[in-house]
Amino acid sequence: MSQISNIATQGLAFQATVLTQAAANIVNARTSVPVGGDGELLGALYAPQNVTGVSVHGGGVQARLVLVNPASRLVYDSTSASGYAAVPNIDIATQLVPPSAWPPAATRRPPACSGSRRTCRAP
Repeated sequence: MSQISNIATQGLAFQATVLTQAAANIVNARTSVPVGGDGELLGALYAPQNVTGVSVHGGGVQARLVLVNPASRLVYDSTSASGYAAVPNIDIATQLVPPSAWPPAATRRPPACSGSRRTCRAP
């Protein structure tokens, strides 16, 4: 296989891993585990992971799974004895559009508005 085909195949495999992991994180984003009075989790909780790319010698990229730290956050839960439950630390927005795809801050501007009717147009 040529080097170009090899790099392209690795890129496609990397993106497939990114999509698979994002889907797993989104599916498990609303799972929860009650928290005891002493702060201990009263069960097993999904451990979210992100995908990072590692350059491969000769060109291409390889996917590496990295655990999200902290893995969970506390939310109010009236059914729990302590009043709290732990949920995976997953931001749905960044799973759908990773920060690497965001435009630079200088290009994110609100639309320009003018006149009494507040007619707006994109910058």
